[in-house]
Amino acid sequence: MKRAAASIDQLSLFEPDAPEALRLMSAHAARLERATEAAEFWEVAACPGARDEAQKQADDAYRSWLVCAVFLDLERLL
Repeated sequence: MKRAAASIDQLSLFEPDAPEALRLMSAHAARLERATEAAEFWEVAACPGARDEAQKQADDAYRSWLVCAVFLDLERLL
């Protein structure tokens, strides 16, 4: 079953298998990259509100990516 990139809160609602967790991790990494680039753009454009929102989205994406990474590491150990 395919799912959109789940947030940290949603990951606890289901237990993905390793390929699905890796797919989610890749989606979060892509989201992190886009948000980081947006934050840099808004910093140069001198728009602090937009920069802060993009940075918040980047932080959220990183935390979600990290949850998937930890999940895959724990699954590997079991």
